[in-house]
Amino acid sequence: YDIVCNKPNKMDVDKVDYFARDARRTLNGSGNIDIAIINEACVARADCKNAANCEKCKSGQYHYQICYPEKCAERLIDFFRNRGKYHEYIYQHKTSVAASYMVSDILKEADLHFLLPTSTGSKLPLSRAFYDPHSFERLRDSIIDQIAYSDSPELKTARDLALRYKRRDLYKICKEEKIHMDNPIHKELWDRVEATPNEVVREIISQNPQHDGNDGVLIELKENDVIIKCGKWDQGHKDRNPLEFLRFVDKSTPSFAIDGSFGDEQLARKVDEKDYGMHLSRQFSKRVIRVYTRDPTKRDLIAHAFEQYWESHIKSAPVASAYPPKHYELEHAAASDASYTDESLAGGHALNVNKLTQESDDEDEPHTPAAKPKSGGLPVASPSPIAVRRQLEQQYH
Repeated sequence: YDIVCNKPNKMDVDKVDYFARDARRTLNGSGNIDIAIINEACVARADCKNAANCEKCKSGQYHYQICYPEKCAERLIDFFRNRGKYHEYIYQHKTSVAASYMVSDILKEADLHFLLPTSTGSKLPLSRAFYDPHSFERLRDSIIDQIAYSDSPELKTARDLALRYKRRDLYKICKEEKIHMDNPIHKELWDRVEATPNEVVREIISQNPQHDGNDGVLIELKENDVIIKCGKWDQGHKDRNPLEFLRFVDKSTPSFAIDGSFGDEQLARKVDEKDYGMHLSRQFSKRVIRVYTRDPTKRDLIAHAFEQYWESHIKSAPVASAYPPKHYELEHAAASDASYTDESLAGGHALNVNKLTQESDDEDEPHTPAAKPKSGGLPVASPSPIAVRRQLEQQYH
């Protein structure tokens, strides 16, 4: 019943365990497990959201799976929201990603010069250690220490990086931009960075920013100085609401309907998301483009180059907003003309200011008529913001 690895809805004891562990060790959390999620879980027949790739669906779309009573819905929403939070603040935190790139570079530089013995007496480089179990079991965290304190001249580059890593002199993030996939320009940039990161790095360098360092020497960028990375995390189902993939049973439903003789009326069902709108996130995934540097002295220069690259693409095809500014009502409330017309708004409707002056801010308050304007002057009484908002809602909604 997918207790350890639950592919249909991504709710399993493995995640419950390591989320509690990581929260306790990194976020100063208690690490407590919501035991109700485990105790209240039950097995019931339900439709499968992953029927196309589910082996259990070969005999029919409905099969037994782990379900929950509806009272656990809010707890499960919190669980998946925490999943997104842990990916953002732990697993894909900007410093965690920088450290992983640094470890990768250390191992690549040491690959051909740090050899591991095999069971046959020969030796294999780090990247081939998986061919022999005796070599593979030696791939431990201690390898970084062994490289850092080696005296081999061939390992000098890797050794310097390992010592930097131990001093926590990590690669630095230069810039981060949030990506909205409903924006076609953002989507195009995302696809390019994900498919051809090296080409994007060359385009960033081609912005050709240069400036003098502290010693007066001209600093120039090289391709190896820049790392560009697509970062994305979600609550378990990409852009989809995790609640769509969970199934719930009523209190009257038997908690372990094995024989399947209860009929379709006893199937576990999907809950209405509107009932939990206050608890659900407004979006279920987040994407960013991050730029790192291997040389901290070039951090500002790379940030400037990426800003130029970003602005050149964003400004090349601006996307117009579909809504007027929020301060529109207040800016035009005291218009000198008796009627104000903005053709850019829906249908080109006219905004009649004189009519607005006759509307009261509160229906319970007595009506105060607007004073007549003096010759050549503005009306004495200005329309209230609430009255303006009311007419706008009537016209455009």
